[in-house]
Amino acid sequence: MLIPPVPDRTIQLDCYRRVRLRTGHSEQVGSAFVGNGIGAAVLSGTANEVISPSTMPMVLIMALSTRQRQSFDLLGRRTTAPLRAESAIVIPQGQETWWASDEPKRNLHIHVQPHYLETLGLKLHDTARPQFGLRDPLLARLGRLVSAALSDSDGAPLFIDHLLLAYVARLFAAAGAPRAQLTGGLSASAARRCIDYLEAHLAEKVSVAELAAVAGLSPFHFVRMFQRTTGHPPARYQQHLRMEKAKTLLASTGMTITAIAAAVGYDTPSAFARAFRADTGMSPRRWRAGA
Repeated sequence: MLIPPVPDRTIQLDCYRRVRLRTGHSEQVGSAFVGNGIGAAVLSGTANEVISPSTMPMVLIMALSTRQRQSFDLLGRRTTAPLRAESAIVIPQGQETWWASDEPKRNLHIHVQPHYLETLGLKLHDTARPQFGLRDPLLARLGRLVSAALSDSDGAPLFIDHLLLAYVARLFAAAGAPRAQLTGGLSASAARRCIDYLEAHLAEKVSVAELAAVAGLSPFHFVRMFQRTTGHPPARYQQHLRMEKAKTLLASTGMTITAIAAAVGYDTPSAFARAFRADTGMSPRRWRAGA
């Protein structure tokens, strides 16, 4: 679920209500995403000192601002070290941490519950090692995409859900955590159930977890198998189905563009028009005139 920002930029990740901010302040930038066992938001802060309690879930942080000088006790002793842009931090579940910085910063924060790790074929003990400054080019690109999607007012929850799944999976692959192996794609019946479900819910925000349940698989295994079967990740395939339905409605009905946009899951006609133009190279009105 994509939660729009509130006017005062209150941080909408529930777990951060237990964080003690001793000095400075921190605020949310853009929207927050809250899914089945995972949450994400971009936070911007002044120089500050923070204590995160041991009751927190696993926290993943990627630095979005330029090189930061960070003091922390993540690794068993108080340390001061530079945190380079696009490098990652892993704070294991249940570990109290202290952080202090004397300069402004902007970071992507991802909170992961234990049952979400299980969808990736990971166990909590496999991922319990803290990390500071982990760098990986693919992880950096995925983190930037997540951050951009959270700042997009038309961001699709299924797309963000998919990006977060990829980010978490890649982070633990880069950190060397063991993961279950998988071969093959969806069975014909599972693929048909998923496509039928997407077609029946074109106007709704469908999550990876929902589709995985339809297929009878964990979300992580489902995403890989779905792409092997259809050639596209779920978010892109949903987009394809929406465009095909929109073309049918434009060609065979007198529905308004606004009504068609709503019927295929777009909040505004302008968001629909942008997506339609990206798919066909022309506006819905022009496409209808030539149909």
